[in-house]
Amino acid sequence: MGGKVTELTHEANLKIYAQNMGLFPKDLLGLPVTIIPLYKGTERDRALQKLIDVLHEQEFDIVGLSEMWVKADCEKILNALGNVYKYHLEGPNESDLERFDGDLFLLSRHKIIQSNSTIYRQCVGEDCFANKGALHARIQIRGLPCPVDVFLTHTQGPEPVVGKTSKAAEVIRQQIRHLSAFIQSCRDTRFPALLMGDLNVDGLNDPDQYNFLTEHLNSAADLKPFFWPGNKDKHFEATSENEQEKVSSFNDGNDPRPENDGKRFGKKAQRLDYFFSWQGTIFQANYPDLDRRVVNHQSSKDRDMSDHYGIEAHLSTISQKLIDLSIPIKTVIVRLKRFWCLQTTSGLGDDEVEFVLSGMTANGKQQAITTQRYEDISDGAERRIEIEALEFQDPGEFFLIAVSGQEIDDLSPDDDLGSTHVQLLRSELLSVRGQAIQRVLPRLTGDGGEYAIEVEIEVK
Repeated sequence: MGGKVTELTHEANLKIYAQNMGLFPKDLLGLPVTIIPLYKGTERDRALQKLIDVLHEQEFDIVGLSEMWVKADCEKILNALGNVYKYHLEGPNESDLERFDGDLFLLSRHKIIQSNSTIYRQCVGEDCFANKGALHARIQIRGLPCPVDVFLTHTQGPEPVVGKTSKAAEVIRQQIRHLSAFIQSCRDTRFPALLMGDLNVDGLNDPDQYNFLTEHLNSAADLKPFFWPGNKDKHFEATSENEQEKVSSFNDGNDPRPENDGKRFGKKAQRLDYFFSWQGTIFQANYPDLDRRVVNHQSSKDRDMSDHYGIEAHLSTISQKLIDLSIPIKTVIVRLKRFWCLQTTSGLGDDEVEFVLSGMTANGKQQAITTQRYEDISDGAERRIEIEALEFQDPGEFFLIAVSGQEIDDLSPDDDLGSTHVQLLRSELLSVRGQAIQRVLPRLTGDGGEYAIEVEIEVK
């Protein structure tokens, strides 16, 4: 495991908050409500003002909001809190007059040094009228030795008003696959990463879907929050109430209800909102159990601010591995493992693609290998790659891995999918010595396509 390794601990003290606001428009200029849901609550303006008050009082370092559908609402928050949250992301957005922009709004007190976004291409029902997807922000926290990769998402609703509800569960799974590939392609594996948002997977009542989620998030830690831990007869880790139970005091027509009312967090309460974390190979984050909470803010007495509860977490420390760089490396072996098509290229029909894997050491040694061609590749497709590995002797100070791709056209010139690469420093190679690890490279985005490529790296 890398020979001589010591650790240095840095105080982080980051407060993180996530909330699904449910801020649908009050009206949509005559569009039928059977297609687009409208605001379900009773105090829209008060709910937005309560959110602003909470963010002003608490001054969280990182905030992730979903169902922020109206740009004017985001602007109101920025106008009120721009001196606190100087950095933000909105979206995901795409030039499409028939779809709403994404409902995600990420706020940060610390500088965003890199950002990405992606749009889910599978949907059912009214979700097909919105650019649902995920945002990525690499945030450099003042005083810490590394940035943190933060992701925010909102997936397909499990019970669409229109369309077949039976299809929603499979669409959510397709979006989870897409999300996982996006996260792994954006994050720097040296650093900690955090995912937050409304994943529409009920971790309390749907174990199969929850197990699928955790399996595809690649060993992420579920940072489970609690409203009031310790009572086994209650689901205090729930983040929303079953609408049919009429427990939430947010929904129009439901009775007012105090924040701590005993009917909350019952057997049918749902857990849909999450924090998941990944550790880095060099830097690792600590989120203490007692500093992870479910919170219920009310816009007025006995009226919930949203139909979802909020969740909070505290990143207390970051530990840094200090590695002896004189430790020898015998060989580095790299091979292509699989790829995901998150979006096909701009031409008609499915894609036909091939990829080239290259490796280069610090002392200039290079090798490359080309895959077979893969046909009938559509949005969401995933393919395993069977190909020989590239093997290098001790690479020196760094090792460079690159992949390029082409979309093959029979009737026109081939389209360039672009190229991508990662540079692994010797410290990171030594941190995983004796293991075979999977790494997803930054996405290929040529000709309107979006491909994520996974490689396996073995360090001996």
